Amino acid sequence: MNQTSTFKDKAAANAYAAKDAAKEAISTYQNVENTVRDTAERLGRETRDVVDNVTTQVRDYSGQVRTKIEDQPLQSTVAALAIGFVVGFLFRR
Repeated sequence: MNQTSTFKDKAAANAYAAKDAAKEAISTYQNVENTVRDTAERLGRETRDVVDNVTTQVRDYSGQVRTKIEDQPLQSTVAALAIGFVVGFLFRR
């Protein structure tokens, strides 16, 4: 009977250890899940901020370009032709 009670005691101890390990694994999983979620949300906010800043800069720059073209139409046309020739020459090769 001593062997049987020892076996039962070991089995019970192993069951409790497995239960504790499962609880710890669930806790670790939840921590990882929260960290990943928080990081994804932060990166999403940062990405939106960068896109907003770039969009604002592009609008500002296009307004400056439009003003420059309106103020100096001849120089703008010559510059556009020169760029067109260079791009055409590069793609012809």
